[in-house]
Amino acid sequence: MTHKIIKLFLRYSLAISFLSAVADRFGLWHKDLSSWGTWDSFLEYTQLITPWFPQSLIPIIGILATALEIVFAICLIIGLKPNYLQN
Repeated sequence: MTHKIIKLFLRYSLAISFLSAVADRFGLWHKDLSSWGTWDSFLEYTQLITPWFPQSLIPIIGILATALEIVFAICLIIGLKPNYLQN
């Protein structure tokens, strides 16, 4: 039983961290608690860590990263996983 509780806690913790990063991009956290604080700041950071992509693709990469983080968080919350990982 304890093993299931630990797995649940870890899944929820990771999901919350994904959603927290998304909330920060949209300015939902207090200014003192945020890393980016705005979507534009997040896109600047995205350009910094992906210099090989042209500037015109950075907004698409930012949207894709944000969408995937939301999807991954939802999958973690509902406990979705492939059959080959189930035991």
